[in-house]
Formats: sequence, structure tokens, C-alpha cells
Amino acid sequence: MTTETKQPGSAKFSRLTKRRWWVLAAFLLLPVSLLGLRAYEILSTPDVGEPFDVETFCAYRLPDEKNAFTHYRKAIELFIPPRKVLESDPAADPQKFGDSQGAAEEGWEYAIPAVQSWVAINRGALDEMQRGAELAEGIDRPLSDVVDAGSGFGNVSRFRECARLEALEGARLTAEGRAAEAWICYRSLLRMSRHLAMHAQLISSLSGGAVADLGVRGGVCWSAQKSVGATDLKQAIRDMLAVEEMKTPASDTIKVEYLGLRTFANKGIIWGATFRPWVRFTGYPAEFGRSARLIVANLLSQADRPRYRRTPVHPGLFKLFELDPTSPPNPLLRPPEEIERSAITSVSAVSKALNWIAPEAASEIGGYDPREMITSLYGACQAQDSAQTRRDSLLLALALQLHYREHGKFPDALEELVRKGYLRSIPIDPYGKGEPFRYRRESGPNGAAIVWSVWLDGIDQGGIDLHFGANDWGLRVLAPGTSAAPSK
Repeated sequence: MTTETKQPGSAKFSRLTKRRWWVLAAFLLLPVSLLGLRAYEILSTPDVGEPFDVETFCAYRLPDEKNAFTHYRKAIELFIPPRKVLESDPAADPQKFGDSQGAAEEGWEYAIPAVQSWVAINRGALDEMQRGAELAEGIDRPLSDVVDAGSGFGNVSRFRECARLEALEGARLTAEGRAAEAWICYRSLLRMSRHLAMHAQLISSLSGGAVADLGVRGGVCWSAQKSVGATDLKQAIRDMLAVEEMKTPASDTIKVEYLGLRTFANKGIIWGATFRPWVRFTGYPAEFGRSARLIVANLLSQADRPRYRRTPVHPGLFKLFELDPTSPPNPLLRPPEEIERSAITSVSAVSKALNWIAPEAASEIGGYDPREMITSLYGACQAQDSAQTRRDSLLLALALQLHYREHGKFPDALEELVRKGYLRSIPIDPYGKGEPFRYRRESGPNGAAIVWSVWLDGIDQGGIDLHFGANDWGLRVLAPGTSAAPSK
């Protein structure tokens, strides 16, 4: 039989040892915790709150009888696509149909019989499109839908097909010498383009620019026809000024895009689908939401200013604006370099941390990178500037044609259009530095008039090479009765 003995003071020694270990652990844990907190502060995106009054913005309502899209949706339902015509005529060549359709937009004589038939059987769709275009406002999708279900594209592609149909109808009426009726088609296209950008997502606003381009190209060809008189041109100028009163600020598009990003961050819904529940536990959706708020606040601060009055664009992924030193301090605005750093670092930190334990999950998180989902927001400003350039060019072309009708030639300078009462002022070049559009007149009895913008690079190339690129963009306005082969 053995007897267990305890050394005197051993229990006290054990308690003292444990206490020392706890003190040592706490001593080591403190700097680690402080470093962790500091790392969180560096990696975490600051939360500035909502970049605008979301509740008030989403309260926008438009009764069906005042909504242009009530008619546009009916037009889409009535619309008979080209394939129906091609299916009914086995001899029809789809390639020739497409080529003829593009050419006929600027000259009905280039329309093959299949294209002519296609326009004729779409009378119902055309009537509904024009009824919608006459209304002052339009909204394709209730903003509450964006809040509930996130982003979505709607019927944008089908709408653009209907717009091409409208351009062809304008070309047909022009060829028949029905000038006033033809202009209604081009006016409708310009008004449709404005409706597409009202409280709309970026894809819709960009589509509006394409629709406006159809109206501009068709309107320029129309204005050079001998059947178009001074009275027709004066009405067209009045209609263009009314189109400019249809407000579609770039900020609206940015706000609608933000609603979709906000729905992703708050509800985990993107493109109508919900991400898996575990994603929320990574903290990434909240980080994404904070990045979106910072980026949107920055863009909203400048988006609705004329391009030449905005602050410079910061070199970076999100094309943010530099802070305006003349504006009062705004707690919503952070330096663009800080926004870039936090937005990019936050997703990288989450993805890298998760990659150790769940590579597939890390890859999925990376798919929601702000660099992929938010870099396009600046496109709302670009779409606004481009569409404004198109419309202003057409306004000048109409005024130049009116001058020719009444004076037998194009003016020596654009300022004559104001002195003779055709325009109230010469439009400012959206891509310049506050100066008006450029202008020159070609020599010869039937010399064309050239109006142009310095376009994307801001450098005046003299209006020699006119196209949508890095060089000048503008219009060549032909003398009445002269013609040129269509561009397509």
C-alpha cells in the first residue's frame, strides 16, 4: 500500500504558473489584436452611407396612360421579325436582306422586295411606336423591380429592331415625297432614344444612343431632299428643341445601376438569382456595398455637369472624378485613389483568405469583384456625351439646310444661323473646352457643309476624317437635291 503525498505549496505553484501563462498570453494577444484591428481598418472599405435619397428616387411613378412604354410594349407584341418574311420566301437571302435593310435606312431605292414587305406588314407596330414617342415621359421598368430583383435587361434588343423599322418607314415616306410624314418617323426615333434613357439601366441608355443615331442619320438624309421645304425644316428645328427638353440626366442611369448593386449587397440577388447563403458570412457583400456607395457618390458629384466642366478623370479602373477643390467638403466623397485602393483590396483580401480553406468558394467570390461589376458606371456619362453630340449635329444640319433654302447657299460661318434667327445659339461641342461646334464649307456650287466635334481625344483634326473614333466626329451636310451612296 502506497501513500500519495503532495509537496507543500505545489498547488499554489501551479496556480501561479497558470496565472503567469495567462498574463503572457494576454501580453502577446494584445499587439496581435491591435495589428488585426489595424489590418481591418486598412482593408475594410469605409461606409459613407447612401450616395443619394434612395427612397425618394424609387418613389417615381408614371401612370400607364402617360408612359411611352405602354405603347412600346404593345409595339413589341405586334412586331413581326424579319425571319417571318424570310421563312415565307425560300428564295430570300438573309445576307442580302440585312445588307439591303441597312442601306435602305438612308435610301429607300436600296430596299429589296423582302425588306419592303417586312415594313408593310409591320404597320401595327409602327403606329404603336409613334403613339408612344409622342408622350413626354417613359419608364420601362418600375424601380421597385430593380430593388426587389436586381438588374435585368428587359426587351432592349427587340426595341432596337422596332427602331430600325421606324427608320425604314421614314426612308420610304421620304422617297415618296411625303416630307412631313417622314420627319415624324425621325422625330419619333429621337424621342424614343430619350425615353430609353429615362430612369433606366446603362444597357438601355446605350441602346438609346443607337436609336438616336438612326434618327440623326435619317434626319440628315431627309433634310437634303428637294421635297423638304423651309416650312418642314422650321418644324423640325422646333421638334429638336422639344427633344432637348426631355430630361434624361446621366445621374439617373447611375442611380438605377446602383439600385441593382445595392440589392446584391443587401439581399444577395444579382440578375434575378440569389447567391448561396454562405457568401454572406464572408462579409464580402457588405464590403461590396460600401465600395459601390463610394464609387457612385463620386460619379454623381460630376455626372450631370457638361463634360468640359467636370473635374479630370482619375487614371484608374473605375474612371472616378478628381475631387473638386472649389466645392465645399462633402463627407460622401473620398479621394479617388483611396476608393480605388479599398475597393480592389477588399475583395482580394476576402478571396485570398478564403482560398486556404475553400478554393472554389474563393473563386466564386472573385466573380463578384467590383472591378468587373462597377467599372462600367462611368459609361453613363459617355453615353450622355455621345448622344448629345449626335443630336446637336442634327440640329445644326437642319439649320444649315434652312439657310440654304432661303439664301441659296450655306453660310460662311455658323454665327450667321443665330444672326438670321434660325437658332438661338450655336451648340457647345460636348467634347471641347466650352467652344461651339466646328464648321467649314466646301468650295464649289454644290459644296457640302461640314460640322464636327473634336470627339474623344479633344484634338481638332479639321473635320477631315469624320467617324466615331479617336478623330473628329461630325456630319457632312449635302446641298439640297444632291445625294451620296449610303454608308452601309
